Amino acid sequence: MYPEKCAWLNYDETLFYPLLQAYPEKQSELLLTFHVKPLKRIAIYLSCKNPIKRYIFPFFYPIPNEIQAVPLEKRIYLSPVFMHCSLGRNSNYSIMYSEYKTLT
Repeated sequence: MYPEKCAWLNYDETLFYPLLQAYPEKQSELLLTFHVKPLKRIAIYLSCKNPIKRYIFPFFYPIPNEIQAVPLEKRIYLSPVFMHCSLGRNSNYSIMYSEYKTLT
C-alpha cells in the first residue's frame, strides 16, 4: 500500500473487519497494517474510508481438487483470459494478432 493512497483509522476490536472474516485462522497483526505509535490504528485505502465508495470484499471459494492437481506452472492454460488471447492469434505472419498485441 502506497503512503499517499492510505488513511489511518482507529482500530476497534469489536468490529468485524472483512479481511479478518475472510481469514479467521490468521492473527490480526499478520493481516492488518498497524501504526507504530501507541494509539492502535490500521491503514486503509482512501476509497475504503468513505462507506459510499467502499467496495465489497471478495470472498473466494476454495480451489477445487481437480485444479489443485494441475501443476502450478500449467494452471495459466486453464485461465479464460489466456485461452481467449491464444485464440486471437492469426496463423499468417502479416498480422501477428487479430485482436490483441499485448494483454497486461
